[in-house]
Amino acid sequence: MSALTTLKLTALVAAALAVAADAVTACVGGTDYMCMDWTFGSQKMNYQQFVYRARLGLRENIFFGMGSYGSGTGNLGKCFKFYLDTLGSSTAVVFQVTNEGVDIRNNQVDMQMGAGGFGIFNVCAGPTNKNNGDACARDVVTDNIVAYPQFDGTPHDAFGERCGGQKTREQCSYVPEQPSQIGQPGEIQQRPVFQNVREPSLVTMCQRAFDWQVRKPNGNARITRGERIPCPNEMVEITNLRRTDDNAKETMNFGGGTGELTSTMDCCAPSAIVFGNINFPDPKHPRVIPCKRDGYTRVASI
Repeated sequence: MSALTTLKLTALVAAALAVAADAVTACVGGTDYMCMDWTFGSQKMNYQQFVYRARLGLRENIFFGMGSYGSGTGNLGKCFKFYLDTLGSSTAVVFQVTNEGVDIRNNQVDMQMGAGGFGIFNVCAGPTNKNNGDACARDVVTDNIVAYPQFDGTPHDAFGERCGGQKTREQCSYVPEQPSQIGQPGEIQQRPVFQNVREPSLVTMCQRAFDWQVRKPNGNARITRGERIPCPNEMVEITNLRRTDDNAKETMNFGGGTGELTSTMDCCAPSAIVFGNINFPDPKHPRVIPCKRDGYTRVASI
């Protein structure tokens, strides 16, 4: 590698660090939130998974998803392809790890779905808070989070149980349509259009998770098998995240049994917004780009 190339690479990494240093999730009092189009069933996810399938000439159906796999930062940025008992072998989920949490079990993949459940943190509905102790308990003491809710004016109960969210398709009707900032003065006036189709409401994305069988009524789908794959360009275009060890091989290990696909939606920007949290970051795609409170406007680009 030439000295000039090394200098350019160093400058690129330094620029990424400078931007990422300002990234602070709303769940610790910052101003960065989840992006709505990261949610399973969004128009952006649907289109990108179609392009990926067509580009590779795959015969199986593909769903895109993102969220947590593991309680530490070691998996951040990795992509996995796995199969569910609800879908059989004809449909696979391509999943990028963008978050982590102490409440994530070893056999668990926690995917962002419409009204999927707050878990420990909640900046979706006011008052915004953090559970102390059991992430799923209703009666534990909570700490307030100094952040505006992404769905201001919506009660906690509209999002269902603290863990798991709304448990049936019918309950999706209680969910708000969109973040409260949409339509406000100085903000975007309606949900954006991607590839000629408007992004669906949160109600629709909640329903799609049940309709498309990644979510079971009153239960969770089981992961029958899975392995690490290189992150598709189509996924990286959504998250802006890739690792330099992208071609590494790895089998998803659930202790000899099956894994469990759970649902989440706490409205926080995930752990992967912080450059230093990613092992082997690609300098061109070193971290996830979060959104403003409207859920669609990206905070920055790298």
